[in-house]
Amino acid sequence: MKNKRAWIILSSLLSVILAVGVYAGAVSQRPYGIATPYWYGYSSGAPSSYYLSFPTLTANDEAVGKAATQTLTNKTYTSPKINEDVAVTATATEINGLADTIGYLTFSVGTQTTNDIAVGVTVKDFAGTTIAGNYLIRLWLSDTAGGAPTSTAPDGGGTAANGWITSDGTEMKEITGEIYYEILTGADGDVTITFNDDDTANDWYLCGEINGRVYASAVISHE
Repeated sequence: MKNKRAWIILSSLLSVILAVGVYAGAVSQRPYGIATPYWYGYSSGAPSSYYLSFPTLTANDEAVGKAATQTLTNKTYTSPKINEDVAVTATATEINGLADTIGYLTFSVGTQTTNDIAVGVTVKDFAGTTIAGNYLIRLWLSDTAGGAPTSTAPDGGGTAANGWITSDGTEMKEITGEIYYEILTGADGDVTITFNDDDTANDWYLCGEINGRVYASAVISHE
């Protein structure tokens, strides 16, 4: 009886060992912690022939989550789709080239000195960096941000001969005197317009156009 029970136990152990060996041979999955482990697919009660392999780690890392907020580094994407079902075919070089092209105008309205308020106009690329070079832009004074040219020009009172004074750039074409000009920026990509006016009732915005897009400064208000 004891021999029979021992034989049953031994047979059971051999069956378990054989089953484990067959499974390990079919899956070939290395234990966690061993170099180059694999994760096999599993469906319908059997391991798949497809598996996931892992890169060699040089430091602690984490898996990439489908909806997790993570920063990925040193990744190369082939035909990615961003927010629509159209693959991006432009290369990084081409995208970087776009960032170096003219993007927009920025304005910096200075504080009033006597009757003068200077406004700096700068050409920026899409990355927000000033672009060096001479650029032809149109600038005009308006009663509203981004609006049509004003009908009231700065009077140029006090010591200034003109209400509109251009520096660090060149007035290429006068469209409406003291109100609307085509301006060539200086070689550093900017120009300064000083407005001289002794009438505290006048407020303007300096508007500019480049690449068909209109931009506007903050209010220019003499006190």
